[in-house]
Amino acid sequence: MKHKNYNGLLEIVGGLNNPSVKRLNQTWKTMNKKYTDILGKLSMIVSPEQNWKNYRPLMQNEAPPLVPYIGLFLADLTFINDGNPTKLEGIINWKKMKKLSAILLQIQRAQQSQYSNIQPDPDAQAFLRQELFILDDKELFKRSRVLEPPEVAQNKK
Repeated sequence: MKHKNYNGLLEIVGGLNNPSVKRLNQTWKTMNKKYTDILGKLSMIVSPEQNWKNYRPLMQNEAPPLVPYIGLFLADLTFINDGNPTKLEGIINWKKMKKLSAILLQIQRAQQSQYSNIQPDPDAQAFLRQELFILDDKELFKRSRVLEPPEVAQNKK
């Protein structure tokens, strides 16, 4: 991961694991095993299983610049804020504030460094601004079934 864009990685892995894409058995069979193995390894990195057990330590040790998955920070902040009282016996709950601060410091750390070796790609920017369109799950599944129709049950008896 040259640019350490973990948010982008999570989005790509999520898209490839979408049920409408995952069901395309014939398409997946044509993929080079090298690429399906890479996808498997990357999927393990950004798996939310066991409270993101592979991703969390990676982020702790990864040096900026990087683009972390912001959704995990937001979830952590929400759980800490909603799951802990702000005051205990009339005084500030410093344990809660310390936990919130630790998350905010991680976000701030990721913002400290800038990428200096990335040049804008005008063609990619134009594509993302003009030609990209979003399909809802129903339309994705419909198109998936057009690409690979469901197998018809053989001679029902």
